[in-house]
Amino acid sequence: MDRDPFDVLIVGSGAGGGIAAYVLAKAGARVCVLEKGPWLHGKNYGDDELRFGDRRFFDQDPLIEPRTFRNRPDDGDHLYVGKVLGISRCVGGGTVHYGAVSFRYRPETLRARSFYGSLPGADVADWPLSYSELRPYYTKAERLIGVAGGQQRGQRRPGHPVPGAEWRGDPYAMPGHPPNYGAKLFEDASRRLGLHPFPTPVAINNLGYHGRAGCSYCGFCSNHGCPIGAKGDLAVTAIAQAMKTGRLEVRPNSHAFHVDVKKGQARRVHYIDPKGQTRSVSAKVIVLACSALETPRLVLLSELPTNLVNHDLVGRYLMAHQYVGGIGFFSDRIDYYRGFWSMRCIDDYYFGDPHSGERMFGMGNIQTVGPSSGYPLGAGGMISTAKFAGWGAGHKERMNAMFGHVQWLAVNGEDPPVRSNMVDLDPTVQDAYGLPVSRVTYSHHPNDYAVAAYAIPKIDQIFTEMGAEKTEVVVPFAASTSIPQPTKGGQIQRGPGHSAPDPVGGLVNHQMGTMRMGAHPDTSVVDSHQRFWGIPNLYVIDGSVFPTSGGYNPTLTIEALAWRAAEGIARRHGYRVSDQKGAGHR
Repeated sequence: MDRDPFDVLIVGSGAGGGIAAYVLAKAGARVCVLEKGPWLHGKNYGDDELRFGDRRFFDQDPLIEPRTFRNRPDDGDHLYVGKVLGISRCVGGGTVHYGAVSFRYRPETLRARSFYGSLPGADVADWPLSYSELRPYYTKAERLIGVAGGQQRGQRRPGHPVPGAEWRGDPYAMPGHPPNYGAKLFEDASRRLGLHPFPTPVAINNLGYHGRAGCSYCGFCSNHGCPIGAKGDLAVTAIAQAMKTGRLEVRPNSHAFHVDVKKGQARRVHYIDPKGQTRSVSAKVIVLACSALETPRLVLLSELPTNLVNHDLVGRYLMAHQYVGGIGFFSDRIDYYRGFWSMRCIDDYYFGDPHSGERMFGMGNIQTVGPSSGYPLGAGGMISTAKFAGWGAGHKERMNAMFGHVQWLAVNGEDPPVRSNMVDLDPTVQDAYGLPVSRVTYSHHPNDYAVAAYAIPKIDQIFTEMGAEKTEVVVPFAASTSIPQPTKGGQIQRGPGHSAPDPVGGLVNHQMGTMRMGAHPDTSVVDSHQRFWGIPNLYVIDGSVFPTSGGYNPTLTIEALAWRAAEGIARRHGYRVSDQKGAGHR
């Protein structure tokens, strides 16, 4: 046990924990971060697709720390044990392996209930803060991690206003990246269709930024760490800068399993150190930033007092993003592996039909995605094509048709907040430490099918305009679901249901919900400052606080919320808060 307590203890070092550590250390607090995984560096990364892409090097080992899955409570204890919604387990968390797509959520997303109205079978809610309250923290996060997206004021070219210019207001830290060939085809085809494509905002340098190199466009971004530091993961940005203050201590390979709460105050966290010994560390303020799957697990393992915590809501409203994708086959080589995960996108259908004005909850945006679709072991390569065509002549024919000749488009569909979609403790399965593991209960909402039915013809239309010879559709639903067939003679690839290797593999692994924030303790676990209603020095700073999932990649919003919450902690506890603007490392 530490004799001299820290000012702030943070459990987890991803998008939320990393930003919180930076802001609080810069403010003068003595901060300790417990991270379950190792501290990796550029030399640990590379282009080994089998190691990073297929075997998921960054994920927790499902033989040591499995998770369980079922579709609904009446499925029994579980249907599956193993890898479920794996995420990076290392300093920097999911930002180490992510594709670095960095959107701001739209103002309407933060007032989803007011904007869309109710959705049967879901508990759509307004967020307890507005976009105007969050906007300055978006700007600070973008400047710290380095987001490239172009100038968002005015028009890039006559007749093509930049989406978001009217509400965003702030320029990006860097210009948008140039498109690769597939993204250029998408951009030109979208414009011919009267749509408004724009560079996907990404935390990837297109020039040297604050001492980090510009992107080499090697293509090994998503599911890979960046060996040259061009990707703005939290290990090389926020945490690296916080370490320079001398007030941050990071303890990697430290597995937190219990939070002590006495007399309405969080006192300390117990954890297993790298040698397997049980230790504890105390602090004046404790922050949980373990992800939407592991934060509720830690809370439930801690058995916090029921009069201080709304246990009925802990773990509920698990959300991800619906993956509805399309593969376009081209006679010419597309070579989409030249670039990074997403280079161009459109927002025209974000709220539904832009022509009729009819609103549709959950449509999200359409992005060009890859280049994991171009990796030899990714879609179009040896392993993935064997899954569809088997071995032998069929395998060779499929691989020749795909590798270098395919382009992916994907809808980042919003996942409705459903009360029965949740994380709790499995009653029978334990990890290697003897602790109950996270159990995921998840099934699709009917709105997911409606979004897919609406999106697929849009994707098909864009591919046709791009010159694709054939389109295939990828959806996460069972074969019984009615989905429109593509017009170009393709087929529909269905999600895995509850079979291996990941029973929820049809979801984009954007973990949100489970520790909902809100304006009242009866309807939320934490308040608008991400503080437990009944425990004033215990906070949740990760994606689990999201009331709704939005139709964009969530990382930048986690970071903006983290910055806001951390500044609030600093002010309430007497630390100095300067107008850092993400520039504290100049």
